[in-house]
Amino acid sequence: MPAPARPDAHPLPRRARGTALVLVGLLAAPLAHAGWTVTATQAGCTYQRGSAEGDITPIRVECDWTGVDAARLHSVLSDPGNHDRVFSGLGEATVVERRGAVNRVYQRFVAKGITDREVVVDFAMSDVPGGRRYAWSKAPDQSALRGDGVEVPANSGKWEVTEVDGRVRLVYELRLAVGGMVPGFLMKWFQGGAIQQTIGELRRAVGG
Repeated sequence: MPAPARPDAHPLPRRARGTALVLVGLLAAPLAHAGWTVTATQAGCTYQRGSAEGDITPIRVECDWTGVDAARLHSVLSDPGNHDRVFSGLGEATVVERRGAVNRVYQRFVAKGITDREVVVDFAMSDVPGGRRYAWSKAPDQSALRGDGVEVPANSGKWEVTEVDGRVRLVYELRLAVGGMVPGFLMKWFQGGAIQQTIGELRRAVGG
């Protein structure tokens, strides 16, 4: 085991080192494929479900769109503090802290019949060949939670947008554990209809 470095031996301040570690984790480790099974195809999109990981069922959506403005898509996805204006399942999305390239965002999920869910995520952007990736994961600091909702145990994922020959390719991945008690029919909705609703709302927001 290597000896720990002296506090003054690192070229970055402690706060900057923390931000750098968060950024590396978000951008350098896209979600692994998890034995995806196709569950639906709709409006140029293929919906897939991965093998269960405890309380988490990974979700992946791949869309191949024409007639969609890629610049508008990037504009919407790069603004996590306004995602509640796009996605009806988000009752609130508020940037609580900016740390370099990382936005720390309070998210509140709403669904009829259950207690609101809340979580703080770290959200970051990076370039990929032909486009950009927007990735998030649950932040280590959850002190911005209000305490009047159920804390989400896990929330990570990505949006990835690329453009080739005038066609836009969108990849969406999500690993979410909603926490608390949720009726089975609602869990089925979260893993199916709610995901299709999310993609449809995004497309409508960009005028596609």
